[in-house]
Parts: sequence; C-alpha cells; structure tokens
Amino acid sequence: MEETIELYTDFLKNIRHVSDNTVSSYKLDLQKMCNYFMKQGIYSPDRITSTDINGYILWLEKQGIAPATISRYVASIKSYFHYMLNIGRVTNDPAMLIKPPFVEKKVPKPVQTELMDKLLSQPNPFTDKGIRDKAMLELMYATGIKVSEIIELKIDNLNIDLGYIVCSESKKERMLSFDDRIKEFLSKYINDARIKMLKGKESPYLFVNCRGNNMSRQGFWKIIKYYCKEAGIDENISPYSLRSSFEECLSKRGEDVNSIKNKMGYISSASVKKFR
Repeated sequence: MEETIELYTDFLKNIRHVSDNTVSSYKLDLQKMCNYFMKQGIYSPDRITSTDINGYILWLEKQGIAPATISRYVASIKSYFHYMLNIGRVTNDPAMLIKPPFVEKKVPKPVQTELMDKLLSQPNPFTDKGIRDKAMLELMYATGIKVSEIIELKIDNLNIDLGYIVCSESKKERMLSFDDRIKEFLSKYINDARIKMLKGKESPYLFVNCRGNNMSRQGFWKIIKYYCKEAGIDENISPYSLRSSFEECLSKRGEDVNSIKNKMGYISSASVKKFR
C-alpha cells in the first residue's frame, strides 16, 4: 500500500502539477490510513472494502478527530482509490459511496480593529523573521489573499513599483493592489531579510522559512497563533479572520458585490451578503 501511495502522490505532483504543500497533505492523510489498515493485517489496496473504510472513519471519530479533518481524510481516500481504479490496482472503488461527516460551515468573524492593530504590532522589526512576518501579515490584511495563495506566491507575481500581486488559483488569475505602506514592508523584507534567510540559495517563492524553503500552510497558522499569544489575544484569530476583515472593509467602502467577489476570489457571493 505504501508503494501505491508513492505512485499516487507522484501522479499528483508530476502529472496534475499539484502544489508541494497539497501533495504533502494528501500523503500524510493516506499514510495515516495505511498505518491503520496495516495494523488490521491489510497490506494491499485491493483488499480494502467499503466496510473497512467505514470502520476507519468510525475509528477516527472515536479518536476525537474533528469532522472537518475527517472530511478531508475522506476526500483524500476517495481521490486515491479513484486513481487506483484508473491504473488497474483495484477492480472496484470501495470509497465511491463513502460519505464524509456533516461539517457545519461557520463564517469567520472579522477581527476588531484594535485587536488587529495589536496583532500586527507584534513582529520584531529588528529580526529577519519579524520583518518577514510583518510583511506577510500586513499583505494578507491589505489584500485578503488566501493562505494557499500567499504561501505559493512567487517573486514573479509581485510588482512592488506599481503596487500589486497576481494570484493564480484553479487556472484563474486576479490582481490585488496594495499601498505605499505595504510596499515599504515588502521592500525591507525582499532586500534584506529574505536574502539572509535564503543563505545563498535561490527560491522562486516570495516568502521563505528560516531554512530558505517555501512556507507551509501549517507554518503560517503557527505564526498567527504565536503572535496572538504574544499579544495576549484570547480571541480565535485565523487567516480566514484576516480575509473576513478585509472583505468587511471593502463592503463598508461601498464596493459592489461583484467587485468584492473578484478581489476575494469567491465563486459565490453568499458570504459577501452578510455585510449588506
């Protein structure tokens, strides 16, 4: 089964050209499934039945795994078995009729201005990491960029002189502008901190970690949680909260729904209407 997981993740990376972070997420999900079934004495995907998968889901629930996380596991499993069927490693798809648990979608609350100011003042402007974190958080708050977009943002997607970034997702592009204040933060990061963090290496990514590699989704979440703790903020602030705050600002400025949808990269305007 481990061999087939490698086949599947290679397919995602080299044929589907899925991002490294997404591939890693799928791989971790499937390795968890693999470990479970190997403990049950099942070592090959063609021996797994729909009953087995339902048993795995029940086991996850008993472990206290959140429904949203289990839903992601189910999506990974379904995609994996669909690929296994296509390449002939299984004769039927045991995950085809598996249903993920119901997940209640909660609209993130915008962050109050005073709390946002407190959070944004936390990064240390005299350290490379602090300069990077300040640039990342300010850019997200100023543009409403998604986590998946900010960690995949390339240097080539940025035009500091004209003050905009180009975000690409699902073969769609949108341009997000920012003001001179954000230019200053980005310039300081690119011309100083980023060079030091790369340690002589090269990277196409705008934001890199302390080892000179591109940022991960988990890494970005940890940054926000860390600064919330440092600021003594008890409220649950997430990247989605920052996006929601940006969306609220657009609505309060009187921008029309279609304009907000385009800037946020939405398919539906359902969440926009909550501010009307």
